[in-house]
Amino acid sequence: MFEKDQLSVGDWILYYFLMAIPVVNFILFFVILSNANANQTLKSFMLSGLVLAAVLVVLYFTIGLSFLSQLGYF
Repeated sequence: MFEKDQLSVGDWILYYFLMAIPVVNFILFFVILSNANANQTLKSFMLSGLVLAAVLVVLYFTIGLSFLSQLGYF
């Protein structure tokens, strides 16, 4: 599905629609990232989204722990 050299506007709209569905987005991430024939632009976009999500999780965890420590829970 996403193995073309050039993705059209319709392909990107379909991709964003599928990424809005909660469980499907995780499956789509790993299917595209593990597919050797997937579009390189799409794979790079997926990888950047995964890295950004990981950074945000670490940031939220760090801020949450510092907030809880200020309240005296730690």
